[in-house]
Amino acid sequence: MISLKFTTALLGVSIVMLSFSNCGNSKTQVETYTFEQYPPFTIGEVYSQEWVAGVRGGGSGTNLHITFNKLIEDILIKDIYFQKQIVKSQRSTENKYQYIGYFKSEMNRDIIMDINPINEAQNTPQNYFPFKLKDNEAVISYLYKEEIHYFMIVKIKRKPMLNYPTTKTKKNDE
Repeated sequence: MISLKFTTALLGVSIVMLSFSNCGNSKTQVETYTFEQYPPFTIGEVYSQEWVAGVRGGGSGTNLHITFNKLIEDILIKDIYFQKQIVKSQRSTENKYQYIGYFKSEMNRDIIMDINPINEAQNTPQNYFPFKLKDNEAVISYLYKEEIHYFMIVKIKRKPMLNYPTTKTKKNDE
């Protein structure tokens, strides 16, 4: 009888211990980020501008333009976080102190719907977005002295939407 009670107690404790052992894996991705108050650069003009293609299926999105007044050579601007999306920053070809983030709208996402789950596995999952930002706020990450730093940009101006014209066909040109 003692053996049965001992076995039952041991089994019960084992089940409880095993159920707690998996709790750490079920946590969502939570990281804390500290924003730099005094970054080693100064920011000039920052604005966002939505765009839409003039052809069907051409897409739409928002471009975020960040112009730096002072930017030392040791800094590498990496990512831009804006409107719940993360993109790699791209240096403007016209101005070496300007970086642009090209954010495509959700309508541009090609989602594969197929009866075969292997084909659907090609869909890219939505990125985890670590910040709670207002519509006129963005965060940039930059590499400085071999460390990643974060800086929040507030009060981003919004310029009027760019409506790209439709392309003319040869028939229209004649």
